[in-house]
Amino acid sequence: MMIMKQVLWVPLLLLTCGCGASNPTENIDGNEVYVFEDPNSGFESAEVFDANRESVFFSTSNELLYTPQGLAFAGFRVSQNWVSDDFGAFEIVFGREEGENRAYFVERFDGTLCDISVFAGRLEITSTDTFPPLEQ
Repeated sequence: MMIMKQVLWVPLLLLTCGCGASNPTENIDGNEVYVFEDPNSGFESAEVFDANRESVFFSTSNELLYTPQGLAFAGFRVSQNWVSDDFGAFEIVFGREEGENRAYFVERFDGTLCDISVFAGRLEITSTDTFPPLEQ
């Protein structure tokens, strides 16, 4: 994981003990966040990258945690490798870049990377024409 933070692993037992999640979770700075798993390789990551390679996390409190500015935005629901809000549906896909496995935030309908930005405290998710790197 590229973030220099202490990560506390939460046992998968929480998954079956009523937390209601379909994904395992981990703790990042006091926030329970979802862990996404590549069904092909088994690679797991809580850190998700956008088109600009900025990272975000998704909390079990239905928040997108925007790490570049330390902000949280409500209304993001996670189910396995799918993320949705009131305006769109997104997918977490997996690729490899600079020799490192990574999870990427993409448009569900066409698979292109999204740019996640914050301007004047407002979250903006925009489409790009770029696909996640699939370097092997």
